[in-house]
Amino acid sequence: MNLDKILFPGAKVAFYGRHSTDKQNMETQLQSAYNLAEKYNCEVVEEYLDPAISSRNKNREGLERLIKDAHFKKFESIIIYDHGRLARMPEEHDTFRMVMSALGIHVVESRTETLYNYGDVVISAIKDGIAKYELDKLRINTKNAIETLFNNGCWTGAKTPFGYEYNKIKEVINTISHELSLVKSIFSLYKKGEGFYSIAKKMPKGSYRGKDWDKYKVKHIILNPFYAGYNSIRRWDLSSSRKLNPREEWKMKKDEKIDAIISLEEWEYCWDLYTKKKAKEITPRKYYTSFLLKDILSCKHCGSFLKGKDQRSKGYGSRIYRCLSCNIRINSELLEEKVKELVKDFRKKNPNDKLLQSIVADIQTEISLHEDLLKSIQQDINNNKIKLQKYDFRINEEFKKETHNNELLKALVLGKEDIAKKIQQMSEEEKRLTKKIKFSKEISLYPENLKHEISIFENEQKVAHQDFRKLFLFMIHELRVNQVGELEITFNFNIAS
Repeated sequence: MNLDKILFPGAKVAFYGRHSTDKQNMETQLQSAYNLAEKYNCEVVEEYLDPAISSRNKNREGLERLIKDAHFKKFESIIIYDHGRLARMPEEHDTFRMVMSALGIHVVESRTETLYNYGDVVISAIKDGIAKYELDKLRINTKNAIETLFNNGCWTGAKTPFGYEYNKIKEVINTISHELSLVKSIFSLYKKGEGFYSIAKKMPKGSYRGKDWDKYKVKHIILNPFYAGYNSIRRWDLSSSRKLNPREEWKMKKDEKIDAIISLEEWEYCWDLYTKKKAKEITPRKYYTSFLLKDILSCKHCGSFLKGKDQRSKGYGSRIYRCLSCNIRINSELLEEKVKELVKDFRKKNPNDKLLQSIVADIQTEISLHEDLLKSIQQDINNNKIKLQKYDFRINEEFKKETHNNELLKALVLGKEDIAKKIQQMSEEEKRLTKKIKFSKEISLYPENLKHEISIFENEQKVAHQDFRKLFLFMIHELRVNQVGELEITFNFNIAS
């Protein structure tokens, strides 16, 4: 189809333009479009622009507005600079072409003065394929460039995290003190068991570079090893700014130019908290209950946990703990106050240094048990490897015979597969235990992390309700009550109470 049948004198046309980075501009595209419109005496009635927007970005306001106005027939044709401004993926081109074809709106490329719409399907497919190839090549080149910069200890050009700014002229990373003070508070709150959302609510309004905090901003700080002095790449899935890649895909490297605010051991402690929360090993909701002794207090007679019940909604009564089996009913406020006094009394007799010694002893005991188990697993793996060799030998011997015993061969092969499966399972357990032992030695026993374990005991007179709940869960091993409210308590520490 000739362009003069589309871009006829007086025709109303729209212009769509897009470029990827702040360093590019729209002038070339606009000049090319207006020159074409002038050549055919058309009128550009509206400009739809997406400046500094990647073709991978699904949220393109200019393109969305263009498609919406096309449905209302606000113009008769569309001018673009070239097909790469609209999309890179062939399926995206197909969708756009189908929509415009259904609306009867033609799209013209000003750079080549050719028709973009459905015409020659083969040519369209080739052009779309070239656009995708260019994008793939750009992605590979960008990835390779970033990896080269990273491996050479150079700045990769990524956006500096909150609390820092990069000086391109001096090639140094400067700190922003008032922002880093907020970052320190965020890490401190997270160590104490706060979640991303609750931390965001506690941050001052507008303190995230003029904006309010949200859980994703907090998450990006907690999960960034930059604050421990480490540069990293491949952390986030390119398809989503909120999805992390598996940790084994990350690349981390110590950068002396970064003024770290926490140690790597402290950051790994926070990472471990995050992974446990994600795996539901730590359930935040267990802290958020008005009944401080939930899942701690058990019945001395039957051993079952007492349930909390609030009877005040009826206009009378109180909050109680009750055993459904033994019909024990005890006022919750009185019982919780008793437990608080028992905990405070225990703390007076056992200062922080004793608690630290007990915690260290417990961790070391756990390490010792895990190391013994690891040795046993490694021995089992070696024994099974010997068995596997024997199976291989017998299978080979059977195959050497002129007449095979098929039933025997089948049994040997099945036996070999069973042994191989056991070795694989034990090897996975070996990796898990090795990782756990390493974490206990390097992270759990790290002085700052140990200090955090008992930080909740400081300023006990000001302990909030939620913190008392954490305190009870941390300190109490067993709490039992009888029908008259007498308590028996055992603490989680190997200290004489």
